[in-house]
Amino acid sequence: MQEISFERPNLNSLHSHSDIAIGDYRAELLTDTAGIYGLAFHGCDALDGQPNYLRSQHILVRPDRLVEHDGAQGCIRPILQPLPRLKFLRHSAEHLIADQLLTAMLARVGLERHGRCADQGWWSDVPSIQAANRRRFHAYKRSALAITNGLVRAALTSAPPDALMLARRFPPYGRYSIYRACTRSRRLLQLADAFPFLAYRIAAQNSHSVKEAMWLINSGVKLRTVAGLMQVPMALRKVKPGAIGAAGTLLDSDYEIENLCELIHAALPADTAGQRRWLRALSWASALGGPYVEWVARNSHQLGDTNETTIAQVADIRDWVRACYISGIPRHVQRALRPRGLSDVGEQHVTRPFSPDMSIATVRDLCGQWHEAVALSDPKTTVPLPSPWRGPDTIDALNITPLDTVAAIAAEGRAMHHCAAVLIAKIREGDSYLFSAREGETRIATVEVGRVGENSVSIVQMRGSCNALLPKPLQACLMRWARQKDKWRLPNREIPRASPWVVAAPCDDDLPF
Repeated sequence: MQEISFERPNLNSLHSHSDIAIGDYRAELLTDTAGIYGLAFHGCDALDGQPNYLRSQHILVRPDRLVEHDGAQGCIRPILQPLPRLKFLRHSAEHLIADQLLTAMLARVGLERHGRCADQGWWSDVPSIQAANRRRFHAYKRSALAITNGLVRAALTSAPPDALMLARRFPPYGRYSIYRACTRSRRLLQLADAFPFLAYRIAAQNSHSVKEAMWLINSGVKLRTVAGLMQVPMALRKVKPGAIGAAGTLLDSDYEIENLCELIHAALPADTAGQRRWLRALSWASALGGPYVEWVARNSHQLGDTNETTIAQVADIRDWVRACYISGIPRHVQRALRPRGLSDVGEQHVTRPFSPDMSIATVRDLCGQWHEAVALSDPKTTVPLPSPWRGPDTIDALNITPLDTVAAIAAEGRAMHHCAAVLIAKIREGDSYLFSAREGETRIATVEVGRVGENSVSIVQMRGSCNALLPKPLQACLMRWARQKDKWRLPNREIPRASPWVVAAPCDDDLPF
């Protein structure tokens, strides 16, 4: 079998300051008599059949060349900065330029971009050649990134520094809209600094209200009048630029605006990360409404230290609170509502109803009891689960035990304050298995292991108490445990499953446990 290896990239021939052309791929700085005004690229053969905004892209940055409607932008927006790494900020024009430049550089030496995923690893079966190809592939990758960043830096020299600096405070998806709007109006530049959320709503929309709002801004009308026209409460003035996405989701929910403003004034954190976490937690709680939203507003900072863990806790507790709400409705009203879609939510298992003055410890304890009772009330509880894929084992100081009964899974969820019981259906179908990692009698982590192909496994998720992320050393220990291939005994599948390489699109409802 013929082995394929890379030539070393000639970086000197590629680092041009104004024009990069490799085969059908071309990236160039846009210039006129006044100097540089943007960056453009035209894709290679790999993009044939793709939408125009993927095959050709223009990034205009000089104010006098910006237009109201730029049809070439499509849904790919510039982020107005060099890329830190090629895999970051994927949904941006700069990433698309670097990514397609790498594809063109590989095609120039006769290699497919994803050839290493075929039968041959790294285009060879020989380990020494694989290692050399891997080094040269990443050399091309670094070169593509360096070339793209050089072009981006050169293009950004024509951007007004104040508008560029302000736009970079916003999330990547909103930067170009803010930048374009701020370069057209100095008053909007001042508004974006004083009221970021309102400025983004004006910059990102194109409607009659926006045109009227721009006229009011340029006329020096009071900020409250402009906010009222755009239906944006003044309380959102406290929201920092990095949290405008989470604020928009909450504002578009059905929660009452008056109550929302009161909660923002009373409990909105001061830092950007805290605001994002707080606003997203309220968005999840607002789907249920009632006093639960107020409770989340006061206590979300204690529910987790990341967006994912906080939302997982809010969603987990929300199920119990919903059951508490239903349990407070008279029986004859429940019977009247059920034909209209109100299904059984486990209200009969509520021992003590939710109250907004409860502490976090009390809520977690009652929620854990309720989840355990709901899991054990399933008629299938007495039906045995499939045999464990692996018996009890020890690695370092951890004792790892399979959760081979519904009762064991329910007890794990109650003790660890997460909803592990939602995975029982996957375990019955043979797609996953749960294990409990402990130090002595103390539960440290819950581990979900999934199948990869027919004979291999991988860790799907591993979480600590309250869905907390595990420390890096503990993660490494569990990964070593999962890689012990000779100790796994997977049952045969009776029904053919989809390819393990086909990954479903992420969904907002995909939460830990």
